Amino acid sequence: MSGAQTNTLMLEPPPRTLPMESGRDRPFNCSSGADAEGLSTPPKHRRGTNTREALLVAARILLAGRTTEGFTVDDIVQSAGVAKGSFYNRFSNKEELTDEVSRQIRNKEEAEIEAANKDVIEPAAKIARGMAVYARFALTSPEEARIMTLAHVDALSVKSLMNAGLVRDLAEGLRTGKFVIPSIEAGALLVIGQTAVLLSRLKSGTKPEDAGALTQQCIALTLLGLGLEYKMAHLVSAQAVEETLRGADTFVAAV
Repeated sequence: MSGAQTNTLMLEPPPRTLPMESGRDRPFNCSSGADAEGLSTPPKHRRGTNTREALLVAARILLAGRTTEGFTVDDIVQSAGVAKGSFYNRFSNKEELTDEVSRQIRNKEEAEIEAANKDVIEPAAKIARGMAVYARFALTSPEEARIMTLAHVDALSVKSLMNAGLVRDLAEGLRTGKFVIPSIEAGALLVIGQTAVLLSRLKSGTKPEDAGALTQQCIALTLLGLGLEYKMAHLVSAQAVEETLRGADTFVAAV
């Protein structure tokens, strides 16, 4: 706008480094026996192995290097070592299978967020930590982050069980007057959208030395969008990055 003065959000970096809890920054470990480093190695389907799980692992491996359009049901069953009929006994189409893979990863991260917020009361802090957990996920498990963003799950619906915690936090923020938003749905779309963009940016090659500052700024802007006061948004976002993101394998102290 002509003649308008623009205020630039300048966020100071958190002052110190805290270690991550042991095991929290490790990539997802498939229950079928394929570890994070083995995503590129197709599993061998053995007698007695759960066919559904074999299909999920095969889809996860294929999704790690391609888009959902880049492989077929034939590719999935060949990688899983099962008959094509077994696929259709369990999934109606490829999209249903890939959505389930994405949903499993999302549910795992939601459990991480619940753990991170175990002793947190303030809704703004819960949302900030949730965004920071996803940022850590993108930095430490970029392949899985990519898989989660590829599938078409009901991530944008306030009725989705995956968004139940976020909806509760937004409702509490409204009830206590901490948030000023037109509706819970609008607030949820703001948080989910900002988180998705941040996750996509971090997993696509953000320099480790830039990751912390970028994450803090995105969280602060999200909290400002929810109606939080500027100083509080800055403090809450800085604390979320300090306590959640630092210590990740690909994160260095120069933030």
